[in-house]
Amino acid sequence: NLQAQGPSVAQICAIMLNGTDPVSQLAKTTLFIEERPGQPTTQPCISSSFQHDTVEYLQSTYFSGRGCNLECRSARQWQYQSCNEFGFFQTTTGMEHPFTAFKELDVGSWLEVCKEVFGLKRYYGPRVRDTNLDYGERGLSGANITLVNGNMDPWHALGVVNRTDRFYESCSGQKRCDSRQRLTLSESVVFIDGTAHCRDMYAPGIFGKDSQFCPGPLCAPDTVPIKLAHAKISQNVNYYLNALPEVSLERPLSQNLQLFRR
Repeated sequence: NLQAQGPSVAQICAIMLNGTDPVSQLAKTTLFIEERPGQPTTQPCISSSFQHDTVEYLQSTYFSGRGCNLECRSARQWQYQSCNEFGFFQTTTGMEHPFTAFKELDVGSWLEVCKEVFGLKRYYGPRVRDTNLDYGERGLSGANITLVNGNMDPWHALGVVNRTDRFYESCSGQKRCDSRQRLTLSESVVFIDGTAHCRDMYAPGIFGKDSQFCPGPLCAPDTVPIKLAHAKISQNVNYYLNALPEVSLERPLSQNLQLFRR
C-alpha cells in the first residue's frame, strides 16, 4: 500500500535495477527488505526451505488470539480456501512481470503444497467452478453487499470493480464468457485508488501520527481515497442495519423469518 513508508515497489525496483550483477542486486534487495530502521539484521542467511518455511508453517493449527494486531496468523485458513475453493495461487508463468525466470512456481507447485499441507493423497485442484456457481461469479444477485477493492491489488482483476477499470468486463470477446459483471440495486462498489490488499479493513487513522506505529515504517496518515472509502462503507453498513426489520426475542422464530421474506 502507498500508505506504508517502505519498503515500496519503487524502492525495491531502484535497488534491483542499480547494477549489472543479478545475484548481488538480489542480495542487496533482500537485505533492504529484511532490515528495519535502527535494527540491522543479524542473520547470515535467509531460510528458504520448502518443507520448513512453507509446508510446516502452513500445517500449524496455532490460532492468534485477541490483540495480535499486525502479527495475526491466518495463512493456513487462507491456504485452505485457495486449495479448496478459489485457486488464487501466485505463480510466475505469465509474461508481463519481472519474475519470468522462475518457471518452477506454477500452478502444479501449488497443488503439491495443498497435498503436503493437508495430507491429501488424491487431490485434483480447487473446485473453482463449484464456488462460482454457488456464489454467482461476478453477478452475485445478492442484497446489501459492499464490494471493496484497491486498484493496486492484483486480485482486484477477479473482483467486481468500477466501469472505469480495465478489468470491468475482462472476459468480453472470449469464447467462454459467462461471468459478466452485474449488480443489484442494493450492491455497491467501493474502488480505492492507490491501495493494495485489504487496506480498507484497517481502522480509520490506525497508522496516523498519534498511533502506536509512529514513528516507524508504517507511520502514515490515511489518504483521501481511504477516507472516502471508509465513509462510504460506514454509510452502507448503517443503511443495512437500519433497513433490516426488527427481530423480537419474544416473537416465534417462524414469524421473525417471515419478516425477512417480505
